[in-house]
Amino acid sequence: RSTLFPYTTLFRSSYHYKVFQEKNELEEMEKLKEQQIIQEKLNKKEEAYNKYLYHDQDYAVYFPFEIEDIKKHAEDLHQCLIRCDYHKKYAEGRTILIFIKEHEKSIATAEISSQKEIIQFYMDEKDHDNCKPTEKIQQLMSKFLNTLPNRVRI
Repeated sequence: RSTLFPYTTLFRSSYHYKVFQEKNELEEMEKLKEQQIIQEKLNKKEEAYNKYLYHDQDYAVYFPFEIEDIKKHAEDLHQCLIRCDYHKKYAEGRTILIFIKEHEKSIATAEISSQKEIIQFYMDEKDHDNCKPTEKIQQLMSKFLNTLPNRVRI
């Protein structure tokens, strides 16, 4: 028995490794497929809502239409847009995301309802006690919301 034990252990570990690897590959393929579907939905939104980009010499306020942009924005501002599936809700039309950037630097994220009501509005969430938008950023968001139709369908 003792002579078979190392072989059996080796066989089991390589078999388990292979099964584990196949499972990971399947999960990754599913994730990519889901991301493609989400991106297709975002592309359709872009056609209808790209005209609502608001910018001045320092700031840009816009609806995001690229998953990579959403990921980077969430990462830069320590936000849970991907982890908590806000990107999926946004792609499916269940919520609306608005990004604010200053000279290409992510500044704030807002989640609004279709009636233009602000649900959440945060800057960098690394410090949860100090992530509320500044007065200037709030004014910028108000200007942007005023450019939108009364009922936003995105």
